[in-house]
Parts: sequence; structure tokens; C-alpha cells
Amino acid sequence: MFLPKSQSSIVLSLTLGLLTTAGLSAEAQVRSVDDVAPEPERSTEAAALTTVTESSTTVPSNVIEAANLVATTDVAPAEASDADDALVAQQTDDDTTERINYAFGPGGAIGLTDDGETALGEGGFALVGRFSLTDNLSVHTASVIGNNSLFTAALTGGAPIRNADDDRTLVFPFAGAGVSVETNEFDVNPFISAGVDVPIIDRLTGTARINASFDQNGTDVGVVLGVGYDIFSLF
Repeated sequence: MFLPKSQSSIVLSLTLGLLTTAGLSAEAQVRSVDDVAPEPERSTEAAALTTVTESSTTVPSNVIEAANLVATTDVAPAEASDADDALVAQQTDDDTTERINYAFGPGGAIGLTDDGETALGEGGFALVGRFSLTDNLSVHTASVIGNNSLFTAALTGGAPIRNADDDRTLVFPFAGAGVSVETNEFDVNPFISAGVDVPIIDRLTGTARINASFDQNGTDVGVVLGVGYDIFSLF
């Protein structure tokens, strides 16, 4: 089919116009894709930056273990020191408990003067005792049994001499005053006593003392020796 020349020109013009329009649309689409494409790249860079930041703030496990070891090393001596202090305090309490006691046991008296005509001046079998009130204050008792038995009790003060290494008492010198009671007539007279207590073994204490009783007939003086056991340890 042949068209007139004028119509052929019109058809050619329309065809060129359609081709041109299609080319511009394709170029616009390409540019649009180019504009959108960089966005994922920026997201990828942000994710990479976040990963680096998290990696930089993560502490290696070996560093944490080293820090824990240092902390444990610093605390251990303090805990050991506290345990040592507690042990020393317990030992000190035990020593104090041993000194606060009531020692009682047998003994004997050697008479030196018998002006008062009591068993203390004549000599005889004796029962000795010591009740500790404090480290320095005690009540010393002695009962001398004989023709005119005599019971004595004196409030005494002393200064214990201790071992410098373990603080245990080596010797306890004492002196004090009290009363004596004659069993025959129940006369109550002034009385003085001085001597030493010596720990022998655990709970067992030896004693040596000079006692003097004053009554209206005269003065009886005697040396009393004995061994006492801590009665409180039985309960």
C-alpha cells in the first residue's frame, strides 16, 4: 500500500516523536535507579561502623580473668588477717576463762607460832581454795583441821606474772586481809595472808602462803601449802 508523500512525512514525524519520548523515559528511569542505589551502601557503612564500635567496647576474656585474679589476691590477705584476729580473740577469751575460776583441793599447814592455840599455829591437814573475781582480785580460803580448827578467808589482790610469748600466767603473787573463825568457840578474828599461786598443769594450781590470825590470846602464824583443781571445769 502506498501513501501520498504528505502523509508519509506525517507518519515519519509521529514515529520519530514516539521514539524520542521512549528514550527520554528510559533515561529518567536509569537516573532514578542511580539515585536510589547508593542508599543500601550507606546502610552497609552504618552497620559496619556499629560492628566496629561494639567490637571496640568488648573486653577480652583474658583481661577479665586477670582483673578477677588481682581482686582475689587483694581480698585474700584481708580475709586471712580477719581469721587470725578471730583466732587470737578466741584464745584470749579462753585464757581469761581459765583465770576466772574456783580452785579447791587438799593441803597442809606447818605451824610457826601457837599463841592463839589454834590449828593454824599447831599445824595439820588443810583444805585450800581460791575464787578468782578478776585477773587481779581473788578470795583465798584455807581451813586447817586440828584440835581447834580454823577457817580463814581473805580478799586478796595480786599482779600475775605472765609468759611474754603466749600470755599465760606463770606465777600469781598476792596479799590481802580477811577474817578467821575458830570452830571451838566460833570466835571471829582479823586475819592476813600473803603468798603465791603457781599454775602446774591445765586446771591445776599449786599454792604456798603465810597466814596469820589475831585473837585475844595471841597470834597464830602458819605456812599453808596445797594444790587446787578448777571445780568450775567439771560443770
